[in-house]
Amino acid sequence: MSTLITHAHFYIPQLEKHRTVRVLLPRNYGKDHSRRFPVIYLLDGQNLFEPHTAAFQHWKLREQMDRQPLYRQAILVGVDNGGADRISEYAPWTRGKNEGKANLYLQFMEKTLKPFIDHHYRTWSQAEATGIVGSSLAALTSLYAGIEFNHTFGKIGALSPAIWYNPQISTHMTQKFSHSTKIYISGSKTESPYMYKTLERLYHSLDQSALPRDHFRVVARDKGKHAEPFWGREFKHMYEWLFPKTVL
Repeated sequence: MSTLITHAHFYIPQLEKHRTVRVLLPRNYGKDHSRRFPVIYLLDGQNLFEPHTAAFQHWKLREQMDRQPLYRQAILVGVDNGGADRISEYAPWTRGKNEGKANLYLQFMEKTLKPFIDHHYRTWSQAEATGIVGSSLAALTSLYAGIEFNHTFGKIGALSPAIWYNPQISTHMTQKFSHSTKIYISGSKTESPYMYKTLERLYHSLDQSALPRDHFRVVARDKGKHAEPFWGREFKHMYEWLFPKTVL
């Protein structure tokens, strides 16, 4: 069984806030002490592993990772969102009264959290073994990380991305994506009237970027709601595409 470790009141110096960080270690982590693992950083951490911490439902990632074969294991690191601060911390650009603090938030992940995880756990620290994943507005953050922090995060997962909040991300993607980054984007045709067009727009932006076509995948599911159960199911497909084999 996988092991869940909680780091409560983890300090974010870039924002002068504290958050809970949840680390899910693979079920074989304690058996082979010479093995290192890729790491996936996930936003909205309270919704990932346990029902009693989730605001609505959870992604059931603990159960999912326990079913993955031993050659495809990774460390998952979930960072709880800031509640009322969530929108401003996840948004790359200011919109109305909400500031765009994603750059500061991702500096925290790059300069504070990742060094802590790499020091305390057996990780592969290079970008090609480091992912960042989010859903809805947090998917926008993940895409932004793949653009501006691609030297740190080489695998990007964006589930049901809320591109409408900062639509300038599409132009940003065309101009700045690194050719080595891998990106998985998915959404459902039934979760909103605009999701299918959003996915089409993102596909065309990626197709015009420096990314080779086999480095990105955009998936439009026929059914699914804008909610945790859908994102949990999509995580499996995303994870297996981004990390077909995690023994590097």
